[in-house]
Amino acid sequence: MIRAVVSILLICLIGCIEPIDINLGAEEPRLVVEGLISNVSFEDRIKLPQQARPFYIRLGYTREAGNDRNPVISDAIITLHNNFGQSWEYAWSDTYQQYFLLDTNFAAQPDQEYFIEIELSNGKKYISEPERMIESTEIGQVMWETDSRLIADETVSETILIEQRGIQVSVDVPARTDLQEYYYWWDVTPSWVF
Repeated sequence: MIRAVVSILLICLIGCIEPIDINLGAEEPRLVVEGLISNVSFEDRIKLPQQARPFYIRLGYTREAGNDRNPVISDAIITLHNNFGQSWEYAWSDTYQQYFLLDTNFAAQPDQEYFIEIELSNGKKYISEPERMIESTEIGQVMWETDSRLIADETVSETILIEQRGIQVSVDVPARTDLQEYYYWWDVTPSWVF
């Protein structure tokens, strides 16, 4: 009886070692663009109590799944345009491996549409769809309270309960009467006292 169970268990374990080959096809790599602009300029964000970086764009290509980081594109010409014919240039940063908007006083305006134009070194050009910045509603009061919870720390021989203390932060968001989507961006700068 024991031999039968051990034999079945060995067959199951050996049979499950088969590697799975996922054929994703030979799809041509696509350009991936990630970027950020805001209605608060870099110069104004420097005055706030948080780390400020210029508006950026990252460029790369899609590729097969793996553990390697996708290579970045560092030799493109990138320009931000609005619907009034104005334009702003981006420049490559070796330090951050992305492009930064050169005009540090730029702040997106809610009455304008923006799009980016990308020209790659191979001559391909890409132009994004025009986007208008969505104005968010004002948020309410930011509130906080101290809080604690028990965390289980499991070792080989026992489980120890540790009290973890922290702060619970919340904010009032006004009720909406329409079905329009609103977006809020949280940026927290932690402070520590020992």
